[in-house]
Amino acid sequence: MSRGTIGFLCIAGGILAGGVATLVVGFHSGDLKLSGMLPDGATDTPQFRASFVDSSKRSCIQGAKMSAPTASAQKIESYCTCFSEGAVDLLTEDDVKYMIDHIGSVPPTLAPRLQPLIAQCRSQTFGG
Repeated sequence: MSRGTIGFLCIAGGILAGGVATLVVGFHSGDLKLSGMLPDGATDTPQFRASFVDSSKRSCIQGAKMSAPTASAQKIESYCTCFSEGAVDLLTEDDVKYMIDHIGSVPPTLAPRLQPLIAQCRSQTFGG
């Protein structure tokens, strides 16, 4: 191996080690959050809205099939469409940042805001 190649590999290794160390320290200290990479206003775009509605609807349908196996596919689809399209309007940028930083959980303030929507969609889809 030439001196230039060895020098390049040493520099690249140092940069990689420094980058990994920065990430570890940043994550460990709580100063580095994935939500920091979300550009301001990203949740206000039509692309975000469409992506959220699609993802939320698929997740809702999957969960509804397990929790309400006797409900028809049409009823589940109707409920999940209602819920997903309503939920995107209730979601704030802070909610999205929280969910990015706490994978698999929702902000504690979101559930109470969703309750009226859930009741409306249930009533609209299943009656009563």
